[in-house]
Amino acid sequence: MNKSGKSNIFMDARAPSSVTLDTPDDPHPIMPRVRSMPVPHVRILYHVDLKRVGEVTEPGLFIDAPEGVIFGRNAPDFQDPRHESARHRPLQDPFVSRRQLWLRWSQEHNAFEVRPRAGARRKLTQIDIATESTSLRQTDVPDGAFLPPGSLLAIGQRVLLLLCHAPWRPHISDRMGLVGETEAVWRLREDIAAMARFKRPALVLGETGAGKELVARALCAQSTRATAPFIALNCAALPEHLVESELFGHARGAFTGATHHKKGLFIKAHQGTLFLDEFGELPMSIQAKLLRVLQDGLVTPVGSHESESVDVRLIAATNRDPKAEIENGQMRKDLYYRISSHIVQVPTLAKRRWDVPLLFAHFLSKTCVEHPELVWLMGGNLNSTGAIPMSFVTDLLRHQWPGNIRELQNIVEQTARLNLQPGPFRRPSGLWTNRPDMTPLPAAPAPLHRVESHAVPSGEQQTARLNMASIEIGVAPKTVMKLLLPRDHDDPHLEHPDFQQYVERLRARLAQNLFDLMATHNFHQSQTAAYLNVSRTTLGRLMECFGLPRPQDLPLETLRQAWRDTAGDITQMAQRLRVSPRALRLHLTRNNLIVRFKSSPR
Repeated sequence: MNKSGKSNIFMDARAPSSVTLDTPDDPHPIMPRVRSMPVPHVRILYHVDLKRVGEVTEPGLFIDAPEGVIFGRNAPDFQDPRHESARHRPLQDPFVSRRQLWLRWSQEHNAFEVRPRAGARRKLTQIDIATESTSLRQTDVPDGAFLPPGSLLAIGQRVLLLLCHAPWRPHISDRMGLVGETEAVWRLREDIAAMARFKRPALVLGETGAGKELVARALCAQSTRATAPFIALNCAALPEHLVESELFGHARGAFTGATHHKKGLFIKAHQGTLFLDEFGELPMSIQAKLLRVLQDGLVTPVGSHESESVDVRLIAATNRDPKAEIENGQMRKDLYYRISSHIVQVPTLAKRRWDVPLLFAHFLSKTCVEHPELVWLMGGNLNSTGAIPMSFVTDLLRHQWPGNIRELQNIVEQTARLNLQPGPFRRPSGLWTNRPDMTPLPAAPAPLHRVESHAVPSGEQQTARLNMASIEIGVAPKTVMKLLLPRDHDDPHLEHPDFQQYVERLRARLAQNLFDLMATHNFHQSQTAAYLNVSRTTLGRLMECFGLPRPQDLPLETLRQAWRDTAGDITQMAQRLRVSPRALRLHLTRNNLIVRFKSSPR
């Protein structure tokens, strides 16, 4: 029964098909895991309070309300499915309207029907992280649109929501110490749970940095050997002449320097688990001896004629293709078939992209424990913009992550180092936002046979061209560099062989970047100026240069027409006029324009 007293209809009690790969390691097999039925729900991928990342709506929300649900500041409730004591709470953001959008699950369309609410304080947009362009595509959501699961909805720059139709796992589900809620991670957990019941060797495949050792530890922890030793060895970290001694041990006097008897890792891991990371790095001579140990269960130390019986479950891991290694003569075929009774493939971070914000918040939270001065980065102050902007999280989502989780940990470390003191957020370098499907970006245009006089290829000439364009626009080159994002420098859509066309493209990009930056800071000019490290006066000139007016700069008739079109909703007026809502309200009040507009005939 759930907290409302209703029976839980979202669990399918049918047991998964039995696994018969080899004899179970324990005489009392664990009960089959109950599989969850897919249900529509919404997950928070970004919130100005990063501790809210990963929270989801309750599983029965859309089932119990087929007529649809209003999303906003005070409803519906979200909860963290990983913790039993997690609070049930709404978005609780004072800068989000009480009625931001209406959402309904359509079984007929297998999609979410979305209706933005008129008068909402924040604009509702759909974000496409799979765009082929290096710039993020963010579009308005039309009224009554049907969006498939996997769509992203942004409420201004405050909240990023993922629409889901997948199994909803409560806190009672065993997460095995692995951070992640995507289906790829849950399939990995199911594989681990099934493999843990058996005693034969296992092979963990996956790219570098994907978390193969974590999988091996989870596999051990789920088995009956959980309380026995878990010994790990990185095979690539040892010279060839030491690997044999490390694995099997050696007798005293076996070789120069062997002054005492040494137990090998197989002996130390007796009745437990031995994990060999980077298994593909083992020399062929060692592979032959390893095969003998796995076949007979006997270990003979180097320089000794006496063997010792061991009971060890071997888990090997490699980032290489074993079959390719066999063809290249780098791996014994008979050894491969000895250790490949159970194979588990660890997904890359690119294949579990929706886990990236959760992993980032997880690693940052751990860093904050070690460095309490970084707690401000986690946010929680809902009366201001988030310490980490939403645009940074969307960049994390779009990054290709060739280094997987290890690369993400590096980004967290860089973020922490650059933001030790509260202030404008400083982005770490090395974060490229390319297509998330791991395919290359569109190739740059082929070289022209006849190059225009102003067209330049790269390097110092490219810098000189940018400086010339800055002067043409009327902005100092150093200020232009502050406004350009890292991805802008290599954007082929920004370049053009004709100089005037290049200037116009650059002007449009700078104007958009300045507007996005101001929107991120809720149009607070002081905060925006501080972020750019310029004066308020300079920011005012930039706004004028790029067509971003202040309310007092707008003609009276423009203000009057916007008032009529929005029925006097100042928030919508500000969005239409691209100005600060606070500054607009202040301007209208100071000049008594609200009274004049109300009294003027339509």
